[in-house]
Amino acid sequence: MGINGVLENLYKASYAPVMATGIMSISLFAHGFFALSLVTLAICILFFLLILSLSVFNVVRSHSLAFMDPKKERFNNFTFLAGLSLVVMRISFIFDPFSLFIIGTILFFVVLLYTIAFIASFAARKRCSVSEASALWLVSGIPLLSTSILLSWLGHVDRDVSGLMVMFILISYFMAVLFYALVLIMNLLRWLGNGIEVEKISGITWITMGFGALISIASYYLISYDALNFQVHRLVYMIMISSFIVSSFLLSIVAYLSIIKLKSSKHFGYNASLWSSLFPISVYSMASFIFSKIYHSSVIYSYSLIFEFLSLVLLVLYILLLFLPNGIKQRNKIRDEKIPKW
Repeated sequence: MGINGVLENLYKASYAPVMATGIMSISLFAHGFFALSLVTLAICILFFLLILSLSVFNVVRSHSLAFMDPKKERFNNFTFLAGLSLVVMRISFIFDPFSLFIIGTILFFVVLLYTIAFIASFAARKRCSVSEASALWLVSGIPLLSTSILLSWLGHVDRDVSGLMVMFILISYFMAVLFYALVLIMNLLRWLGNGIEVEKISGITWITMGFGALISIASYYLISYDALNFQVHRLVYMIMISSFIVSSFLLSIVAYLSIIKLKSSKHFGYNASLWSSLFPISVYSMASFIFSKIYHSSVIYSYSLIFEFLSLVLLVLYILLLFLPNGIKQRNKIRDEKIPKW
């Protein structure tokens, strides 16, 4: 595969690699693996610059500003905003966090205004399937949550930053929680009506699994900010626990079904949606680490290390697959049997 093919395949993934490697770098830093954290940060920034350059090139070539349309390019733009907020947060570990406060605040307003534009365009639609609607709420909620984590982190580090920031954080946080609740309800209704079809497990499904764990991380930083009254503090704590439990349960189910789907495939090659599976694993590793700190549990900490190691293995594997022209063919004989419907 030539360099043009590699870049084209990478571009198809939108900014999912940036989201995945960004949260992975943060998680590695939290675990104390500083060298690996810097390596993944470098990979994250490289992905970001490459995909951004390709996006700008396509805009110049087509002489179109279609990327500004929340109806047509919502997935690309929302993953761009989510990835950018995670990159800024990781960079704040190196530079003065207060100097990034203005960037974080501007990013919050961009996400908020774009989300409002998205909701307006979504409300104007006459028809929309349940799966499409849940995907739309999903990709709009993650950048809200990412900016909430970013602002909570900056406020946690620099106590002088307060006032309106608390309101900013709460707005983005509870909007994201509401979107997550909508996504869960829509998917549960769809699963109860049609069952869980293994062949329909996709990148969006995996990103949904990371949404709940990301809420747990955002809840932790919001509580650590120590600027909430007792009632809100208790509510956020309950959301943190429940979202982590729900995400752990759903992630195990989706991982099991994905293994079944993989066994039924005769060819394992590069696909842009692979990056979407890396995102929830990295998020879950970070969330598990946070809970190990809260409850002083070595068992939960061991789980976080397992997921951290798994995310690193998958990162190397996906990068290798990106450069392999024909992927990996399974040597075992695959039985011609229908994929089970759960």
